This record gives sequence, structure tokens and C-alpha cells, in this order.
Amino acid sequence: MSSAASISDTPEQEFTHYDFLQRFEVDRVNLLGAQSGTYGTGKDWYGDSYRTTRERNYTGEFDFTGMDLNADVVVRLAFAGRSGSGGTVQLTVGDRVLSRNFSAVNMTNIEATYASRINFQERIRLSTTNPAVQLRMTASGSDTDGWLDFIQIVNKRSLVLSNIQRTFRNASTLSLNTAGFILGNYNNQWVWDISNPLQPVAMSVVNNTLRFRPEGKNREFIAFNPANDMLTPIGLGKIANQNLHAVSDVDMLVVYHRNFKQAAERFVQHRSGQSGLKIAMAEITEVYNEFSSGKVDPTAVRDFVRMVYQRNADFRYLLLFGDGTYDYRGIMPNLSFENFIPVYQTDQSLNPISGFPSDDYFGLLGATEGVGLRGGLDIYVGRLPARTEAEAIPSFPK
Repeated sequence: MSSAASISDTPEQEFTHYDFLQRFEVDRVNLLGAQSGTYGTGKDWYGDSYRTTRERNYTGEFDFTGMDLNADVVVRLAFAGRSGSGGTVQLTVGDRVLSRNFSAVNMTNIEATYASRINFQERIRLSTTNPAVQLRMTASGSDTDGWLDFIQIVNKRSLVLSNIQRTFRNASTLSLNTAGFILGNYNNQWVWDISNPLQPVAMSVVNNTLRFRPEGKNREFIAFNPANDMLTPIGLGKIANQNLHAVSDVDMLVVYHRNFKQAAERFVQHRSGQSGLKIAMAEITEVYNEFSSGKVDPTAVRDFVRMVYQRNADFRYLLLFGDGTYDYRGIMPNLSFENFIPVYQTDQSLNPISGFPSDDYFGLLGATEGVGLRGGLDIYVGRLPARTEAEAIPSFPK
């Protein structure tokens, strides 16, 4: 691991506070997934409902210890309201009331936008170091409803180290050539620059001051005591040896769910025999293990496919063997398991027409493609949306 060069320049500004970000967000429901007559879609998930309780207190979800009252507080709120006549949402933080209106929606048309989303950010100043945080919805009609997506608050907090790991950054350093952090309660903790978490850099601290050159970046650091601050990983189980990163010389990839392994093998045998294709198989959990640290994530499939595409110009086909669902994290309690191979969801989460799933994402493999489904397909992508073993058995010979 490299060490940063020592800096003898006097910092243009030294900081005793850092940007402390707190976000209250609980994903419980996909609004179109919970709506009768529509199917779930989109990336946005919501938490607390405001159908019967129109005001909630979130003070206990935030910690304002060490807040600097002389600095701005950045507050952000995302909320969806459903009402035939519109309504108002009021977020109260201390003595500041932030109010926004949400527009009316057509309550009888199942093809109309289901709810009106508001998403705003505002800078405020507070007069107390222990502000209350409350949210209130005002709307007429007994069938109106609202859902909180998240409340996010960023304030300046005293940079005082303790016996736990502390990450810190300050956006005010961005425009400086040389900046410094004064570390309160510094006791020979190690400090690393983790702006690039894959290449941490060891920093030196002189007279409790960390000096660095931002170079136009909001650099992030971590301070810890290697003797007692180290986190201990928890083993979740053994993983068999695998090496999808060795896949290269193939014409086709088949990504399958373990429930459909035999059917996928029959397909590969048939297709390779009929078409002479060189085909590699990958069980979806193996893809997660190597491309998303074990997490269920559609982008893991795209990253795997893109790796093969970059290695082999003859790679042309991708088959996804198993059905997918908008709820690939298994959040909705009454939804049967259908997430065999995850599917990409568009950003639109509240309109049943403009929100939709798409497997095109897995074939948009250019360096600047994929986001918002922009780009041209570089390979052919297909899916056998099987939910049961019987559905997965293909009609070709054994």
C-alpha cells in the first residue's frame, strides 16, 4: 500500500468539522406492485404509508451530536402522494418548515400515473443542536394516501475521533489547493485516503493535523486504531471453487437458475449440436459471487457478459434461463418467488405504461451505454421465462 507524500505547505483552510450524512429510508412496497390491476415496476420503493396516520415523528432516526450551527444543513426529501385533488407535504426540521405541493392524479384510470412524486433539496440554517424531525401530509378524501421514500440530512459535525472507525470528508475542500483537517481526540490512529476504495493511501498526521491536496475531488478519509477498531467479517458459508473470469472463447452464454440446470444442459447440448456454437453455462449464483460480491444484482449479469464481449468479437448470444421480477430483493411479503434471473427495471416507478422491465440492458455493452437503456444492442439477448421445472423443459430431443 502506498503512502502519500508529506506536505509542507500551510493549508489554505483547516477544518474541524466534516459532512455528516444521515438518510432514513426503509423499502417496504413497490406502489404499482401493491396496486390491484397493475404489475410492479421501477427502481423506487417506499416505506411509511400516510393513509391513516397523516403525521409522523422521525426525530429518533437522526443524531445531531456535534452539529455546527454556523453552517448550512442540506435537507432532501422524496415522497409520493395519491389524491384526486392534490395535497401538501410539510417536513419540519427544528424551527424550519419545508413545504411542497403534489399534484392530483386520476384515481379511476388504472393506466394513469398512480401517484405524484416530489423530490426536493434545500439548504437551511438551524438554531438548535437537537432539532425535531417531523413529516406531515395534508390531502382531502378518505382514499388518499402518501408514502415516504426517504429523508436525508447532511450537516457539519465536529471531527472528534473515538474508539470506532470514522470516515470523514468535507465538500468545502473541493476548491482548495491545500486543505487540512484538525483531528480532535487524535491518539496515533491510522488515517487512510479511501477516495478510491480499491487503492487506499496511507496519510501522515502532524500535530493532530491532516494535510492533503484535494485536486478537485471531495476526498474521503478513514481513521481507525488497528489494535481494536478492526471490523471482523462474518462467514456465511463455503463457496465452491469457480472461475467465470476464465470464460473467453465462446459464441454464446447461458445464465441459468439452479432449478433449471438439467433443462439448460439439454438446451446447450441441442444448440451446440445443431448450430456448432461454442456455449458456456453459468449458474446465476456464480455470477453474483464473482461480479457483485454475492448480492442479487442485474448489473452483475451485464458485467459478466461485457467481460466476455470485450475478450471475444465472435461472442453474439445471451440466453437467460428463468423468469424475473421487479422484486428481485424479495421485499413484497405476498409475492411468490419469481426471481430466477433478475431483470432490469426502468427508472419510471409510478406509471404502468412508461415503467417496464427490459432485458436490453444486458446487451448494451459499450463503455457509455446501459444507463437509461441508451445505446445500441451489441449482442442478441433472449430469455426463457420459466417458473417451474415443467415450464423449463424444452421441446427439443434429449
